[in-house]
Amino acid sequence: VLLENMDDPVTLEQLQLLRHYVRYCSASYGKLAVGFMARSMSRMIADKEGHKFQNFVSQYTGLQETDVIHVDAKGGLHRPVHYVAVDQAMGAIVVVLRGSMSISDVLTDLNCKPDQFIFRGQHYQVHRGILRSARELDIEIRPLVLSLREDNPGFKTVVVGHSLGAGVGTLLTAIWCSEQRGEMA
Repeated sequence: VLLENMDDPVTLEQLQLLRHYVRYCSASYGKLAVGFMARSMSRMIADKEGHKFQNFVSQYTGLQETDVIHVDAKGGLHRPVHYVAVDQAMGAIVVVLRGSMSISDVLTDLNCKPDQFIFRGQHYQVHRGILRSARELDIEIRPLVLSLREDNPGFKTVVVGHSLGAGVGTLLTAIWCSEQRGEMA
């Protein structure tokens, strides 16, 4: 949430949304990382299925396990760890992108030469590794997100991320909102 001037304060509703979706970002780091950050939370989460990422995401976010639709818990070069979920309570399809935590993520971060990105007719210089990640995720998850939107009419699409994931999420959202990919707008 950006404050452009003091006449446009952050609303309580915006803060509540931020709090809600920050939990999704935290979950993207997995049980061990969240447990390290908040040991008591780690103890609260049942370990019935071992360290299965999808179970952890479900338990930590309060989603039904069946609503965590797609999980890539390993990631790779230009492929941050991510998951796609349906948040029935908020009426949203949520795409969550983890920040840098692995060697592959660091290599993506280091692929930092500028690359050209066109958005709404304007030319921008953007981080090459982040743009490549956004384009690869677009190819991978676009069909799933479109299908989920079709299955859940009226649901909005929310893309959230932390660190590297925030950059990838920003460009992924721009790709989905661009003239060339109007069906996601």
